[in-house]
This record gives sequence, structure tokens and C-alpha cells, in this order.
Amino acid sequence: MIIAGTGSRKLVMNQLMMGMVIEKMCQLLKKAPDGLCLISGMAEGFDEALARAAIIEKIPFIAAVPHRDYGRYYWGCNSLLRKDRLREFEWLCGQAAEVHVICKSLYVGGQHANFVRNEWMVDNSDKMWAYNKTSTGTKHCVEYARSKGKRIFEVTL
Repeated sequence: MIIAGTGSRKLVMNQLMMGMVIEKMCQLLKKAPDGLCLISGMAEGFDEALARAAIIEKIPFIAAVPHRDYGRYYWGCNSLLRKDRLREFEWLCGQAAEVHVICKSLYVGGQHANFVRNEWMVDNSDKMWAYNKTSTGTKHCVEYARSKGKRIFEVTL
């Protein structure tokens, strides 16, 4: 079974909530069936929490990186925490069972690579875990998952 996760980047701005979400994900993963694999979109926030929980619980995960400059731009130059976190991004990718760079460029057919990544995650998973379904990217991913008939589990605290 493959579960992809999607959620708000803004979670990273509240370290208490970030810790609580990681703990919640660990609790869910303790009950995971053998053979489970996760997909993280590798954004700060919920995607990061999912990857960290997978590492803690020794569950393999796929790092779905939107494009080759994603880490440098979103974790390095434009981290929501206003500090260079590129080494953390690289470390997380280094812990992944697989790293997939989804797009060769920032835009594919007029669509931003982050949204192409979301669709790739849905297309390559059996179900979705979603946190804060109202943020723009998360909302897009959830709507696409619904259009594909994927089961969506809302992660709440």
C-alpha cells in the first residue's frame, strides 16, 4: 500500500503544532500494515512532518521533488522560517527510499511543477492523508484525488 500526504506549508511556522503533527503521524504509522510506503511532496510543513515521522517509525518513503531547484528555492532562499534550511531538505531526501524529481522545468504545459507533483503523488498512491485541506496546494491535491476516486483521510489532532 502506498499513501501520499498533502498539507499546509505553514505548519512549519508553529513548532509546537509541527511536533504534535509528527507525533500524530507516528501514532498512525505504528498501526501501519507491513509493506506500507509513503510519498512526501517534500515541502516544509506537513510534507516534512510526514517524512520525519516515516524516518522515526522506519517506514520507507518516496521524496517527490517537484523540480531540480525546488530545495534551493523553497528550503534555501524562501523558507517560511526565513533561514536557509537546504541542508535539512537534502538530509530528508537522503533518508528517502527513493527520490523522484517530477519535472524538468518549473512549468509543464503552463502548470507549475508543484501542482504537477501533486498529481503525480495522487496517481502513484492508493490513498491520501491530508492536513489543512484549505491551503491552495493542498486543496488542489485533494480535489484531484477526489476526481480520481482516491480515499482521503483527514489528519486532525
